[in-house]
Amino acid sequence: MDPIADVWSCFFETADVQGRAVLAWSAPFWDLRVLQKRWLDVLSQATDGYLRSAAFLECMRHNMKMSAPVDPTENAAASLDEIVEGDSPP
Repeated sequence: MDPIADVWSCFFETADVQGRAVLAWSAPFWDLRVLQKRWLDVLSQATDGYLRSAAFLECMRHNMKMSAPVDPTENAAASLDEIVEGDSPP
């Protein structure tokens, strides 16, 4: 056989083997359900990690304290404490 034909024959055989390997490796990516499941798994792990993080939990504790309902009698008592003796209440 011609040496140039041998080189090209070897090249195409190698390319065929590599192409089949890439095709076998990339086959799961062609199924959208597999991609969706992988994406949702990663999203679920990231969300779980975020919601369990110390920073997020501290932020939630702070927000709960700030938005807690206030007892109206508590405000009245606090305003009475601010009245200085001899002043008249508003």
